[in-house]
Amino acid sequence: MISGRLGASWESSARDRFASGLVGSRIGIVETRRVQRPPSSTIVTVEDFRRSGWKSAAGDPLGQTAGYVSRCSGLRSAAATATTEGDLPKARVLWLLGDACALRLDPQRINEPLHSAFEGEEYPFGLSTLSDGDLELLDCVCPEIDDALIQARVADLLWLCRQPRKVHDALRAIDAYRKAPLDGDAWFLQDSRNCWRRAIVLAMQLRKAGEARLLEIEMALLAAINTQLDAGRAGPSLIEALLEAGLARAHLAEFAERLIARADQTLGSDAGNRFFLARHYLSLAKRCYGLQQNLERCADLDYAIAEAFASEAGSRISGEHRSHVVAASFYADAVRALLAMPKQLRAARGVDERLRSLRQTQRDVAMQSIGDFVPIRGEPVDIQEEVRSAQMMVAGKELTEALLALAECWSPASRKRAEDSARERMEQLSSNRLFSSRKLADDGRVVARSPAAGDLTAASKEAEEAIWNKMVEDHTFRLRFAVQAAISPALMCLTAEHFISDDDLVSIVAQSGMVPRERVALVAKGLKAGFEGDFEVALHLLVPQLEHLVRTHLQNKGAKTTTTDADGLQMEAGLSTLVTLPEMEAVFGEDLTFEIRAVFCDGFGPNLRNEVAHGLLDADAMLSAESVYAWWLIFRTVYRQYWYRDGSPSRSEHPAA
Repeated sequence: MISGRLGASWESSARDRFASGLVGSRIGIVETRRVQRPPSSTIVTVEDFRRSGWKSAAGDPLGQTAGYVSRCSGLRSAAATATTEGDLPKARVLWLLGDACALRLDPQRINEPLHSAFEGEEYPFGLSTLSDGDLELLDCVCPEIDDALIQARVADLLWLCRQPRKVHDALRAIDAYRKAPLDGDAWFLQDSRNCWRRAIVLAMQLRKAGEARLLEIEMALLAAINTQLDAGRAGPSLIEALLEAGLARAHLAEFAERLIARADQTLGSDAGNRFFLARHYLSLAKRCYGLQQNLERCADLDYAIAEAFASEAGSRISGEHRSHVVAASFYADAVRALLAMPKQLRAARGVDERLRSLRQTQRDVAMQSIGDFVPIRGEPVDIQEEVRSAQMMVAGKELTEALLALAECWSPASRKRAEDSARERMEQLSSNRLFSSRKLADDGRVVARSPAAGDLTAASKEAEEAIWNKMVEDHTFRLRFAVQAAISPALMCLTAEHFISDDDLVSIVAQSGMVPRERVALVAKGLKAGFEGDFEVALHLLVPQLEHLVRTHLQNKGAKTTTTDADGLQMEAGLSTLVTLPEMEAVFGEDLTFEIRAVFCDGFGPNLRNEVAHGLLDADAMLSAESVYAWWLIFRTVYRQYWYRDGSPSRSEHPAA
């Protein structure tokens, strides 16, 4: 499915005002929204469906490479052509099927598992927009649809929208969803995961009427696991699907032992992501034993997971791509894995001694972490080509390469260039040197003041402060243009061509090595919200996690991140304080430090950390260019750390491919 909620009306919508003036056409599905659709009063019959050519428009049949995204694109394109040619009944059929395929399937959402992938569409489509006439037509044509994915979607819509609900709609949807392939990459690339998960949910909702199909689903997944668990990526994910549904309880121990064997085999390979995959298998095995209340085996797996973290840490302080920062983070993860073990089970495994050893190693490695972060450097963007250049960087690439293109679609800030530019401009305009300035909030409050710079050649506090404020102010203007000219069009192009799943982002964030293990899911969730255009959620999740990430790495470097008040109480310093510590540039580099401080902590900039923390941003402000840039900056930092951790990964080497 397409992920993202970037609207279609850029100049009129408050949600998308940050991209007003955007030029250049958008690709794929987005372009078809501009075509005027047939009126809702258009009469459509089954014969119109039969002559519509829907099957050829939908593209490859199930079992090839196509999923809902390609079907949606093909159907909407054919619908636009039919509309232009004036064949309105045919166009209405194709639009209806194309819109149905455009809905995003989220099996975990019980109330609305099918929902719009885009908000702000010119022609919004969702469960609430289906008319009685639409439902009657879908009911008539559903038995004639021999494309399993489309038939499953149509039957599911009938089940969700018709009142009273009809059991045969759900049964038909289950049977169609079960035709999604279970072998190899198809499990990930053709929406098969969500199809089978949705089939399970429907069978459970039907209770007695779905018992037979639920048993058949369990047997089919078990057969697939039996043939795929020892190789490929699908096997462990198939197990997760069963565990989520509470199925196959009698096979938990068998699953666990085979996963442990696979983890051992993976650790013995030379794959670049072997440690991450091995920990994934071990964690899943622990989950299986946990459901059986087998605490002894769970403790064994805690120890094995810790050793996998320690092994990866060791690999990161030797070889060509060294990173003491990442290594220290992995040693910290190893410590946390051991601490997860119940105290009464630690003595027999020598955990206390191992904890002391790991903590000492972590401290030693952290002290060697200066300059280890991947510097943020990118190829300069040809801003004359603006939107089209950004789109071309992303279009037509595999997902991992498209994500890298998004991360590098705009050249990062340079602190030195920002300072030189600010100093030059202040020298040219005497008003910048003779008068102080202030920044007002929307409600008229003075939120920042800057002194008169005076003589810029003098080493005065006032001159330094004025130059810094000018740097931040200039950077704010620059980031607004970056969002308009590159980031937004690149993001829209990517979400039109690819679906980025929660699992993909969890994998990327975890493998980046820079996010503390217990915060991986939160950071991934925040990044996912940005890909869906939900920057309100993205900011509220990511800004606190950025502060925690900065604090963690500064602590690993030995920095003092607490303050003591008059009563002797120790409090953790906020991000605005952390970015001024001398260790900040040593760990993150001067350029990234400048951007974090300018975007999140300075009154002359967006000041997003404080604005979010104190609830000062309204909905529109959270969808501004500054908010989009903040999300992109965090995504960029994480993804580049992931991509360049051991050189560019091949598509077969990691789950995000």
